[in-house]
Amino acid sequence: MSSAELFDAGFSGSSFPWCNNRFGRARIWKRLDCLLINNSCYDASFGVSVTHLARDPSNHSPLLLSFTTRLDDKPRPFRFLNAWATHPGFLEVVRKSWQQECVAKKQVEDGISVSAQESLRRAQAKFRQSLIVEESFWKHKKRSQSVIHRVQDEGGNWLSFEADIGQEAVKFFSSLFSVEATSSWNLSSVIPKLIQLADNAKLEEIPTMEDVRRVVSDMDGDSVAGPDGYTGKFFTFAWDIVAQDLYNAVVSFFCGAELPKKVTATLLLLIPKVITVAP
Repeated sequence: MSSAELFDAGFSGSSFPWCNNRFGRARIWKRLDCLLINNSCYDASFGVSVTHLARDPSNHSPLLLSFTTRLDDKPRPFRFLNAWATHPGFLEVVRKSWQQECVAKKQVEDGISVSAQESLRRAQAKFRQSLIVEESFWKHKKRSQSVIHRVQDEGGNWLSFEADIGQEAVKFFSSLFSVEATSSWNLSSVIPKLIQLADNAKLEEIPTMEDVRRVVSDMDGDSVAGPDGYTGKFFTFAWDIVAQDLYNAVVSFFCGAELPKKVTATLLLLIPKVITVAP
């Protein structure tokens, strides 16, 4: 297989698709049938999967081949490869790229005048106010169309006459709002204070540059902290270049700035816990 540059395409289902159909110690299970593919097939625009079906009555399990296309329009997430950091010119590339201005953002900001932005904000405020009025209108109209046809009193009897329904409503709400007030329990004495004022102030304290650097150094170099695809190796290796921008982002969070959606986004990846997974 190695000399022919072929490799196993994998499978799902039973691990041994062949059996000699004998009993006792003479029974033998093996994997004799498999699909071999080359690099050209692996790099093609379709995926190949092999499923071992039920073997009975033959001693060979049929192989079900499935071909699925890999062509789609979904954006693929970026992932930083730690091997890039071994290139001699890596830091220089990062420095030049990090110093570049965001041209697309600058063009958008330059293309919108101050008066246009004010007009847009006024239109948005007017639109929100219209939505609030419309919601209030439909909510009130729905309530005005609601009619109580009958109610049930404390004895379980149904009252259908309008006068009886009114008297029962007055009786119910009179008893509801005329209950004597009782002193509320004070649970502050039984709840332990695990965090003191000094500890709370320490948690809200803006970290220093050294604090951020120490946290970044403790990150796993092979793992990615967010959906941006940059591993811990990138931040530690290019710390002198990205340190100030990274520290400014951390400080803005502690100052109450709203986090962008890209920072709080999460990528979910389902990884099987076994080698072969049944369909």
